[in-house]
Amino acid sequence: MAQPARPIAVYSTWGLHDELGDKIHLTEQLALAALDRLRDWRHRLGLRFDVFQLDCFWFDAERGYEHFDPQGWP
Repeated sequence: MAQPARPIAVYSTWGLHDELGDKIHLTEQLALAALDRLRDWRHRLGLRFDVFQLDCFWFDAERGYEHFDPQGWP
């Protein structure tokens, strides 16, 4: 009997920032720190993520989803 496929593991930045509440903005620096943390978890704990999802507010509000917000994403 074949082993069942491992479910896809997704990490979302949703819990890191809150543009509407406490004003912690999603920035390149914040996203890269989260990626470093995931890398650490993989090496220390064996956790693996297949998808890294940038949640809302990474994009330039005037130019749309094809452009990062230049204030947080140099």
